[in-house]
Amino acid sequence: VYTHRQVLLAVREILDCFPDLDRRTPLLCWLPLANLFQRVINFCALHESMCSYLLEDPRQVIPALSDVEPEIMIG
Repeated sequence: VYTHRQVLLAVREILDCFPDLDRRTPLLCWLPLANLFQRVINFCALHESMCSYLLEDPRQVIPALSDVEPEIMIG
């Protein structure tokens, strides 16, 4: 079980490690939202007003890359 405090700490640490992330940074989400890491990354996106693109089928990552043009990929 993760507390809100732990999740917020993770968000702050990630954003400190990637200071160039901002509202112009597109985010391509391909991990299931049940995955805690993907949710934390989405919280980072919310904090920085980033645009998140959610893929229903992770097999569509390659075709989506040319549309979204994400600056970073996580997995």
